[in-house]
Amino acid sequence: MSTSSNSTNSNQQTLADSGANKRPPMLEKGNYIPWESRFRRFLDNKLEDGERMWNSIQNGPYQRPMVVDPTNPTVPILEPLSKMTEGNKKQYIADVRVMNYLLQAIPNDIYNSVDACKNAKEMWEQIKRLMHGSEITTHVRHSRLMDEFDKFAAKEGESLDSVHERLTTLVNIMDRNNVRPIPVAINTKFLNCLQPEWSKYVTMVRHNQTGPAVSYDVLYDQLVQFEPHVLASRAKKAAKNHDPLALIAHLNASSSHSYANYSYSPQSYYVTHPPSVIDYDDEYQGELQGDSQEDKLTIAMMLLARAIS
Repeated sequence: MSTSSNSTNSNQQTLADSGANKRPPMLEKGNYIPWESRFRRFLDNKLEDGERMWNSIQNGPYQRPMVVDPTNPTVPILEPLSKMTEGNKKQYIADVRVMNYLLQAIPNDIYNSVDACKNAKEMWEQIKRLMHGSEITTHVRHSRLMDEFDKFAAKEGESLDSVHERLTTLVNIMDRNNVRPIPVAINTKFLNCLQPEWSKYVTMVRHNQTGPAVSYDVLYDQLVQFEPHVLASRAKKAAKNHDPLALIAHLNASSSHSYANYSYSPQSYYVTHPPSVIDYDDEYQGELQGDSQEDKLTIAMMLLARAIS
């Protein structure tokens, strides 16, 4: 027996000893997909009996044939346990047990809708229809999830952590419902949904991806180090838009710094924006680098009027 098989059997024995597999997982509304997975694992922990129980759900129960009643040969009866082969007897017992497990796993309102089912296969299909919906509702659910994924975008001023958490939740819900975009699509969505002030950092991260494709979690780890710069940029923009005096002071300081370093302009640590991306600092500073003889007070008044309007 392989090491992997030994490890699996050891884990299953540990679960059995701890009592973790004595009761089936409870089904909650809106949580059918993960419940189905957990219920299947619950049966897997039953080893051979679990295989027989899953077979009962998938293919239906053992069909007991009609046999002659020894006490009354003219009246046929269902095959009694005492006449079953060992294999058929085990399957028959598994059929009964898995029905009991299903009844224990469902809430009372669902119980009242399925307790009349004659076997586990009928019960499983009815539970799925009640809790997960038909193929039509499943298709509608898939379409809605894909639409939500396509429209996913960061909110103005939202933190990177919040964006990552919302996207992770959405991807997890999609996975539960068997809607699985390819990893590249998720990575692209994460990078493209961020606000414009993230653009130059997104460009840096894209340029650094020279090896195999990584998950969007790795992209998040790479971007989060730049969040202090993004927050500073947002604060500066807010000051410009809402405090005209701070705007003038910022422009005068930027102008003085620009002229003082006219003969030497060190390269920025960060890559430049793509042409379509607005750099909030350059937008204002560019207007101060025109005619050096123009009246600075006039420029400041124009910018003050713009900020107020």
